[in-house]
Amino acid sequence: MAESAPALEHQPRSLKQSLQRRSSRRIAIRVVIDAVAVSSALLIASVIRFEFMQGAPAAKWDYGTITLVATPVWLLLFYLSGLYEPRQVLGPVNEFKQVFNGVVAGTVVLFTADSAFNLNLARGWALLSMVSGLVVVGGERLAVRKMLHMLRRRGGDATRTIIVGANHEARTVARTLERERWLGYDVGGFVD
Repeated sequence: MAESAPALEHQPRSLKQSLQRRSSRRIAIRVVIDAVAVSSALLIASVIRFEFMQGAPAAKWDYGTITLVATPVWLLLFYLSGLYEPRQVLGPVNEFKQVFNGVVAGTVVLFTADSAFNLNLARGWALLSMVSGLVVVGGERLAVRKMLHMLRRRGGDATRTIIVGANHEARTVARTLERERWLGYDVGGFVD
């Protein structure tokens, strides 16, 4: 008996660490995907503004360099907007509100940096960056959400769950979680 007690004490810590690693990995993947989306949005704004509209870039820096500098700043603003909270479960509308806040804040930073450092950024480019940011990052977030739901419906990325209680309400919750597999919960049992 004495030998099994340390193993039992170690198991919850190991499980907690495993869940933390899984959560950290999900957040890291989300940050990388967001970085690609933000960079793409800024580059799309450059192509639209300077290839399809009149006028040449007047900025002191190349817009590719500005994109490289702006992307991590926007990701930091997304973090500050709460988009990378590990325990946060957002509906699509609330997630888009946070994307909106992050993208608008990123655009404000572009305008502020332009004024503070006299970068001579094209105003049209900054506004197009905001619009393309909302479309690309919002679309990317929606696509990731749909892919995750599809994966969960097929039994992937499920979190083992124990329902506290064994009454009628607990059984209803269990049936709902089993029916709505896209939520990502695998009911392991009940604790009364």
